[in-house]
Amino acid sequence: MACNEYKPVARINQAYLYNRNVPLNVQFRVLESGEDLQVFIQIEFKKLEGLKNHLAIWERYHMLYRITPGYESNRKLGGDTLHPSERVAPSVNPLVLLVKIPKSDRARLFELHVKERFSQEDFVFDLPLKKASESGDYQSCLFTSKGRIPVFEPYIRTGDTVVLRTFNFGFTGNEMEFHPFNSSVALPPMAAVPTSGHDFADSYPVKAEMNELTVFSQAGYYFLPSGKEPKSGFGFMVMPSFFPMVTKPTELIDPMIYISTREERKNLMEASNQKLALDQFWLKISSQKDQARKMIRRYFENIEDANRLFSSHKAGWKTDRGMVFAIYGQPPIVYRNLDSEIWQYDKSVGGENTVFYFTRRPADKDPNVWELKRYNEYDRVWYGVVELWRKGVINR
Repeated sequence: MACNEYKPVARINQAYLYNRNVPLNVQFRVLESGEDLQVFIQIEFKKLEGLKNHLAIWERYHMLYRITPGYESNRKLGGDTLHPSERVAPSVNPLVLLVKIPKSDRARLFELHVKERFSQEDFVFDLPLKKASESGDYQSCLFTSKGRIPVFEPYIRTGDTVVLRTFNFGFTGNEMEFHPFNSSVALPPMAAVPTSGHDFADSYPVKAEMNELTVFSQAGYYFLPSGKEPKSGFGFMVMPSFFPMVTKPTELIDPMIYISTREERKNLMEASNQKLALDQFWLKISSQKDQARKMIRRYFENIEDANRLFSSHKAGWKTDRGMVFAIYGQPPIVYRNLDSEIWQYDKSVGGENTVFYFTRRPADKDPNVWELKRYNEYDRVWYGVVELWRKGVINR
């Protein structure tokens, strides 16, 4: 295809990235290997029920990658069509591919283009190689227990068996930092001060077992310094086995902070039967059992999606993007750049058009912290949507 057939990524509405009903989900991992960068791509297809032969994927989808100067450019510097030969795992779905590109592309943008041949649905997934390079994330990675496929999520679960590998030949340390989780939660959009982006006050040394099967049993954030700077390296979360879902009564109460009062949460936490107290809270809001069930399902689907999409060094629902997602749901319009995101909601949410602006914080042991730009003007529209929840009205 000629490069003028492509839009710059910054001009593409990428709302599908945050839509649970999108037909495919894509994740990346980038690692150094000699003179190359190894770009691992995991594609989960949601329309391939019953598919047994991975070759049928190429019959249904046309997939290619492009290297461009950045989000504002449509100039192609490299790329190729993806073929079955790039497949590196036996699974059909998810499909795991490996693309090798020169290290000279480390400051550029990697674009994955996937088009369904029959419907002509077209999706673009962006990987800013520069950000991974700055954080030192190229040198280390968690792999599955068999040691060939990287872990794509920013978290593993307690009890998972993984292998920690490093590709930095100058690395001599054998200690990681362990940071216990704290209770820091995103502040409202109209708050006078921003949410604390980083929660790394406490740190404890943990031995890094390199290239060995390891089980992490303690939940928290683990960080392996790159050896270059104390704030650069590889980090990941260890979460309970149910994550990204929240299931236990005590874990259902905390994410309700965005739609409940302090007194209501106190009463829920102190209730002798927390499950009954939670049911009564939602029944009081909606007055009907069926509606209460819908409200519970919708709200905690938002929480689960926020955990899946926005977790970094803490659960996704606690982040700025997770907070907005919990209340407003999936944004219908999303524009992204290297260090910024714009979410636009239309009048169907709260009766007014609302725009949220997020910027990426400078890397501090976690390159994926996004901060909401806060304005006093959000006060009325924000609490208007919260009130819809509290009146038993599902906002979307």
